Amino acid sequence: MIIGRSTVFCAYLALGGLLVGCGDDPGGDAAAPTNPLATTPFSANKGGAPATLSSSKPLSGADHPNSGGPDHPSPQRPQVITAEPTSLELGSFSTTETESGTITITNTSDQPVRILSAKGNCGCTTPEFRPNTVLGPGESSAVTIRLKGGPLPRKLDKQVTFNIEGYPPLRVPVRGESIQYIAMEPEQLSIDDMPDGRLVLRSIDDTPFTVTSALPEIITSLPSEAAVEHEIFLDWDQFIAEARSTKITFFFDHPKCDQVITSIRLNPEQRAIVNERIRGRPTKPGAADTFAQNGAPPDPGALTRASANADSVRNTPPPVSPGDLVRLGRTDDLLARIASGEVDIDWRDKSATTLLSLAAKRGDASMVAGLIAADADVEAVDRIGRTPLMSAGQSKNVEVIRVLLEAGADVNVQDRFVGGALAWTAGFGDDDSVQELVDAGAQIETVGAATGYTPLIWAAGFGDPGSVRILASNGADIDAADYVDSATPLIHASRTGQAASVKALLEAGAGLEVPDRNGRTAFFIASAHANGTVEKLLLLLEAGADPDVLDNTGQSPLEAARNRTDRLAGEVVDFLQSLVVPSSTSIE
Repeated sequence: MIIGRSTVFCAYLALGGLLVGCGDDPGGDAAAPTNPLATTPFSANKGGAPATLSSSKPLSGADHPNSGGPDHPSPQRPQVITAEPTSLELGSFSTTETESGTITITNTSDQPVRILSAKGNCGCTTPEFRPNTVLGPGESSAVTIRLKGGPLPRKLDKQVTFNIEGYPPLRVPVRGESIQYIAMEPEQLSIDDMPDGRLVLRSIDDTPFTVTSALPEIITSLPSEAAVEHEIFLDWDQFIAEARSTKITFFFDHPKCDQVITSIRLNPEQRAIVNERIRGRPTKPGAADTFAQNGAPPDPGALTRASANADSVRNTPPPVSPGDLVRLGRTDDLLARIASGEVDIDWRDKSATTLLSLAAKRGDASMVAGLIAADADVEAVDRIGRTPLMSAGQSKNVEVIRVLLEAGADVNVQDRFVGGALAWTAGFGDDDSVQELVDAGAQIETVGAATGYTPLIWAAGFGDPGSVRILASNGADIDAADYVDSATPLIHASRTGQAASVKALLEAGAGLEVPDRNGRTAFFIASAHANGTVEKLLLLLEAGADPDVLDNTGQSPLEAARNRTDRLAGEVVDFLQSLVVPSSTSIE
């Protein structure tokens, strides 16, 4: 039995925790020549000559024996669009405000240039820009950029990326600082630590204000007059009776701060009571009955007595693991257990995956934000070096990626297998998520240590055709070759990718006759592989692919297709047979 590189690679993918379908390749390594330096005839774009393929190192770009040289130049060119100022400094503003500024972009070239899009690297950064704007030579355009301050006070270091047709992206930093103009004392609300519910709210800029309301309505008495500082009391029993989550929002008439959103820390017994009420189950006697209040500061012992009630605790669901809480989407329950110390924020499963990574892969943006607020490590890695941002890339929820980027996640850290967040997202996410990472400054040309796969190869072979277009337009090496078979993105798309990805690569100028180390071109692979289709073959033919190409063993695409046993094999064989020109026979 011969085990080829494809078999080994599939096993490696399984060990790495990837769900990648590896179809049978009847033209696999079992038929590979013993001499990897065999000379392969081919038809280059300009009539190439035989070339020698070396398996000693991966080949890419112009170094590839069939790259096509000048016919496939890198799309990267010197930048001709400039921004003034080069970075936008918006200063300090409130967490409840949106600050704006204007930059001017100018075309410094002597030709018209199309600017495809402008996008902030998170939801809080918004440029006012019309897609596909064309600037003539020397022409300028003003662009207003808006930056939201909320919900928490913090340093804001964002970026707007202008994607330009035929040129590298132009990235403009946008900076500011959001300030919460009403401070709370204590900063962290807790029923156990604040049994009397006393809370002080103070204006940090000495502007008098009033507290207008709260949601849920648990303030025992609202202040009647404006003041720089207010002392209020929170009715904890009312909170337990009405709470739909651990959050509370205070509303003010302060000119720079109209609301503050915070969370209340609950112990496990308090959380059990809230969960019972939220689920709509009747609360046992001794719990809800103790929550009635007369408008005075609440009885400090009421919650303690309710929490100790055996009947109330008896109805609490059996404990589940922290990982199960993530999978079930029980955000409030998980955060309450973390706050109480019952669950360690750094908990990991058997593969060393953290709660934050599990939530990110699940695509739960609210849970991810809550875990980050509870001090989860945004750079914690699992056993293959995968970070939460890499896990988020598989979720197909761009909001999760934005939350992590906003929390400072490193967009360019690499794992030990796939190659980083952009590679994971290109292969297993969607095009919106890929665009988000590109706009955030992700390196386009990372290389996976185990496979040599670039983000474009992952997108071409396993991902979204939209991701292929984004990466190609941002300067990805269109003919990069992997470590496994020296296969290019076009070969991967022809083998396991979508027909739309094949089309996108051809439109981007991918080399039609660039072979892998076995001498197989994209047309040969689409003929031989179980995922090859007539649609892919037609696209390749229309682009000028050679249907008579032979691999290093002398096998033709038709001969390779006849070895297929999949359900599409007959269609492919019939199509290839129709391309064969019958030889004339003379009769004597």
